[in-house]
Amino acid sequence: MARRPDSASPPDRSGLVVLGLVLALALGLRLLELQRNELSFDEAFAALVASASPTGIFAELKNDSSPPLYYWLLYLWKALAGSGPAALRGLSVLCGVTAVVIAYRLGRRLWGADVAWLGALLLAVSPLHIYYSQQVRPYALFILLALGSLSCLEWLKRSESSYVGLFYSFVTALALYTHNYGLFLLIPLLLYVVRRQVSARTGLACAAAILLAYSPWTPFLWHQIQTGAASWIERVWSQTPPTLALVKSFAAFSIGGEVPAYVPTGSAALPLWPKLLAYLLFGTLALRGLTRSGQDGRAGRVFAVNMMLILGIPFLVSFYLPIYIVARYDVIALPLFLLLCASGARSFSGVSYATAVTLTAGLAAWALFFYYSRPPLQGVAAQARMIRTHANARDAVLCTGFTRNPLEYYVRLQKGPIAFFSYPTSSAEHRGWINEDEIADKSLLAADARDLVKALHDRLQPTDLLWVAHSRLLAEANQALFRSLDERFRRIHCPGEAENLGMTCWRVVPDG
Repeated sequence: MARRPDSASPPDRSGLVVLGLVLALALGLRLLELQRNELSFDEAFAALVASASPTGIFAELKNDSSPPLYYWLLYLWKALAGSGPAALRGLSVLCGVTAVVIAYRLGRRLWGADVAWLGALLLAVSPLHIYYSQQVRPYALFILLALGSLSCLEWLKRSESSYVGLFYSFVTALALYTHNYGLFLLIPLLLYVVRRQVSARTGLACAAAILLAYSPWTPFLWHQIQTGAASWIERVWSQTPPTLALVKSFAAFSIGGEVPAYVPTGSAALPLWPKLLAYLLFGTLALRGLTRSGQDGRAGRVFAVNMMLILGIPFLVSFYLPIYIVARYDVIALPLFLLLCASGARSFSGVSYATAVTLTAGLAAWALFFYYSRPPLQGVAAQARMIRTHANARDAVLCTGFTRNPLEYYVRLQKGPIAFFSYPTSSAEHRGWINEDEIADKSLLAADARDLVKALHDRLQPTDLLWVAHSRLLAEANQALFRSLDERFRRIHCPGEAENLGMTCWRVVPDG
């Protein structure tokens, strides 16, 4: 089957109108209910990291597992757009909509206009992509840069100029500085060299340029590995279960499919039959796109191989060193899967094509309804207002478990001059995660609680308040803390409605 003559040419007026409508839909869905949820623990972590100076961001990330590019961009974005939740999420909204444009361009180059707009539409209405496009997290930027890298690689295949090679290397290096999974974007480059779609000389030059650009970050990456900042991944990996991780990724990519509970897209509330329909429909479309004949079929197979290698290599590595997280790290391949499904849909005609489009539209509407009607994440902003209203400058806030990041963000947003402390105290050093081995060690927790309470006792005066934010997830681990508090503090009634919001208040018991 010959390539369509318009596949690499600019879209005509009608094509621009269709693309404009798809982008308007993408933007509207990503702006819809943007402020409904308060910042989550991870989002507040990103907001607090971006509040540091550009050099201070390095210090904030030294005990985390993330590269710095997204936080640098968020720092600049915050200076332009503001520090409120919707303003911070605007950066991801922009990245999400731009990714739809790049998906359209890539689909048009490989398969033509019909596949391009349908693939862009699938990405525009994907609840999983919308979720990350509404998060103060690096994933929307990473999806955009991964798409950009693959698009530039396709461009490099057609024109091995030094300009194209340099641009491809630059975009891919940016992806590496956004997420460590960017390293797997070198796999398609290797594949293109092996298939002789890119010369070995050009491929080696691009790989060398990418790794050279990435080399300044490698000492920081090694330090992050040594701190165990990614140790929590092993628990998530073991709960997947591991042998089904790759299958579950493609299930989560299917519009209307189920994603894990740690990605709250509303899919858990969906009845069983839409999920089964989603798996059947998108599995059929992906297989159809893979088995098409002619040039379109060859494009689909290369696309599928790239996608499977990008996911398959970290999947296999994870049986030795867990690095694979379904519906989070694997989103690097989400647009590829949806473009492949769009190619499969366009291989049908007549009633079959109309049926596929109708079923897809119905699943998208159903899934989006559940996405936007899921229970909102709220409560922390009210805690922050209570503290801001009733606390004095010498008071302290003690945050247990996963409560500190969002509470500190909202207090800082309201210009609260309050000192914050964490329990366990080590969570203040690596604010993006909590060491679960430490949580399991009761003697270590008890010693940590005694030292922390003593430090708070020495710091606060009898007229000062200690505000304690409770974590329901770590209630058992907090018992050691409250035993120590009972020895040096006395609990009092909190001002306002703080106790109804999950806080308690304490005053120092003077020595003697």
